[in-house]
Amino acid sequence: MPATIYGIEKFLGSSLIKGIGQKFVKRIVQQFGTDTIAVIEDDIGHLFEVEGIRKKRVQMVREN
Repeated sequence: MPATIYGIEKFLGSSLIKGIGQKFVKRIVQQFGTDTIAVIEDDIGHLFEVEGIRKKRVQMVREN
C-alpha cells in the first residue's frame, strides 16, 4: 500500500474505485492524509466527513 499522500492519490485515482474520480480522491486525501487507506479499510463511515461524499459514493468505495 502507498504511504505518501502522492502515492495514495495515484493509487485511489487509478480508476480502482468506480464513481470516485480525481476530484473526490483529492478531497478524501486532504481530509485524512496518510491515514486515508486505514480509514477506508477500518472505518469507512468516516468518509461521510468529506464534503460532497454521500451514501452512494461510500457504497461504491465499500464494494470496490
